[in-house]
Amino acid sequence: MTVRGILIARDGQRGFAVLTRIRRLDPNGPLVLEMRSGDIRLDYRRNDRLLTQCQDRCRRSETGAILMSEATFRQAAATGLPLRISGRRQRYEATIPARLFQAILNTL
Repeated sequence: MTVRGILIARDGQRGFAVLTRIRRLDPNGPLVLEMRSGDIRLDYRRNDRLLTQCQDRCRRSETGAILMSEATFRQAAATGLPLRISGRRQRYEATIPARLFQAILNTL
């Protein structure tokens, strides 16, 4: 899994999100059903399901975004964001480090 924090600004409005990409080498690609942080269900939106990194054999991947409020994004900059990802075929646990969120907030 790879993640990237983003800030979108337009007409004085700001939006915060974390872009995600989950890969599997298995013939059945990942299919995320939900993402949680503790007991909170995150606002995850699937963007696409792709074949990527086709050098030796292709990996199936799912790209998406976790949409966040500015307050939640700032909280994650202090504590990081633990994730519990439930997919059709598997469950994953990960933590997005606080420094990823801090780097975005430092641009404000």
